[in-house]
Amino acid sequence: MNLTKCLLASLCISAMTASAGMWPQENSFEDGTFYGVWTAPQVAIVDGSTGVSVKPIPGATDTRVLQLATDGTTWTNTVDALFAGEGAPAALYIDMLAKFVPSEELPPVDGSVKMALAVTNDLLAVTVDSANGYGGVNTWVVTEKVINTSMWYRVTVMLSYVEGLPKATVKIDQNEVSVNGATSFFITDNNADGKLNGIGFSGTGFIDEVVVTDIDPFGGGSSTVPFGGTGLPVDKAELDAWKLANLITGTEDPLSFDAFVMNVKPETDGTSPVLFVASIAVGGDVTVTVQAKYADGTLLPLGSPLNNGGAITILGKAELSDPSWSDPIAWTADEFGLHVAPGANKFFRVVITNGLVL
Repeated sequence: MNLTKCLLASLCISAMTASAGMWPQENSFEDGTFYGVWTAPQVAIVDGSTGVSVKPIPGATDTRVLQLATDGTTWTNTVDALFAGEGAPAALYIDMLAKFVPSEELPPVDGSVKMALAVTNDLLAVTVDSANGYGGVNTWVVTEKVINTSMWYRVTVMLSYVEGLPKATVKIDQNEVSVNGATSFFITDNNADGKLNGIGFSGTGFIDEVVVTDIDPFGGGSSTVPFGGTGLPVDKAELDAWKLANLITGTEDPLSFDAFVMNVKPETDGTSPVLFVASIAVGGDVTVTVQAKYADGTLLPLGSPLNNGGAITILGKAELSDPSWSDPIAWTADEFGLHVAPGANKFFRVVITNGLVL
């Protein structure tokens, strides 16, 4: 019986100084390898996709993840860094994607752990210093942040010193979580200092794109740029990753925005391919294939994930003469396409957010 799935940020006494710009340490798991010193077994890296955007490693593909099955132990990624003290950066960031499994009960967290995260009763829980920064013990606080355990989330923890005391801030999908009415809260361990030794994972669930960095992942300011120099604002890191993957230099063509959202290469003239949809009825189900169609007839699958928060919605009609399309139809995906239960629908329309419609 699974009791918990925690994300543990633990400390040690002998951690080396991390100078500014020395990081990040990144683990995308895409090549089936752990980077750094891990105790997790290699077989824990499995096929899977998070579908999250914007990601901690924008340029990484999204085909493999870390599946947790720790059997009462803790899998650790050794870090060794300071977030306070002489030569240390002002803050340290632990940035990752997580798919939580709920805890039936919150486990005790001893003094070897600086801070822990878990989910109970569909709410995020974190540990805080029971003495508000003055050497108390780890105490669980259940926040008001609702977590859907069927979804992936971007989880970002900032560790810093405030007036000489260690504190943390937690962001879920870039939004700060309120803990006891504040977004910056005191944390503790046996040392009550600013030395980070590693990140631990226990229980079950899934993890991907683990990054430890002394650079604010969100830039501390505007992280968006106008697409094509004059268009809609888009995430700069996501745009840079798309341009790098498709060998685009200089300012991108404003007419390639749909290609960016679909996460595919532009046409040779810099414009976008069109969205192409084919459907095949099989045994009462319908397989909807969504692709990018180029001027020369080439069909390519859409990238995964879509960029700019793009999401697919499928609508239906029983007859083309019907006055309106149905409400969104639930769908699932696999390597063959998107599968829908058609009901009375014979015709299908795919809508992708940010203006792509077919």
